[in-house]
Amino acid sequence: MEKYKVINRDAIKYLAVFLMFWGHLFAWLVLIRDPSVTNPVSLLPVWQQILTKPALFCPPVMFFFIADGYKYTHDKKKYALRLLVLALITQACSVFVFKGWDSFNIVFTLLLGLISIFIWESNLKKWQKIVLIILIVAGSAAGMFEWMVFGPLIILALHIFRDEPKKRVIAFAVLILIWEAIQII
Repeated sequence: MEKYKVINRDAIKYLAVFLMFWGHLFAWLVLIRDPSVTNPVSLLPVWQQILTKPALFCPPVMFFFIADGYKYTHDKKKYALRLLVLALITQACSVFVFKGWDSFNIVFTLLLGLISIFIWESNLKKWQKIVLIILIVAGSAAGMFEWMVFGPLIILALHIFRDEPKKRVIAFAVLILIWEAIQII
């Protein structure tokens, strides 16, 4: 399998961040002119829309790395703390740029996904785990988190099925398709 490896994890992360940067830059250019716009990408010229859409590659990549990171990190609490600090820093930047706090950024969604994994791996009874995860998912919707509901669920599914690649792909595909269908509506 190694001989078929074309790109490593770091390259995938850098590609995701690069695409996310350009997607956000163009969207922010619209929002700075008119903060009331709900779908800034639709107002961009076609060439900018084409450069913006690949930014959607980033969240699923980060979801995967959060699920995988849980397995490989030596100190899970420090991992969560670093994610919380990053979430707070990026949220502060978002509040500054958009002059208000109307939603939580994607890093908070990543943190909720990680917390969902903590719950899933805890010694709680299964029904307690499910109730807590439902509360987290509901909280992501109530707090208007980016990728609300789906972010934590995708991260959790990627973790639960980490040793079953076919189920992992199916769970991921189903959740992404539902998310995409909701975006169209």
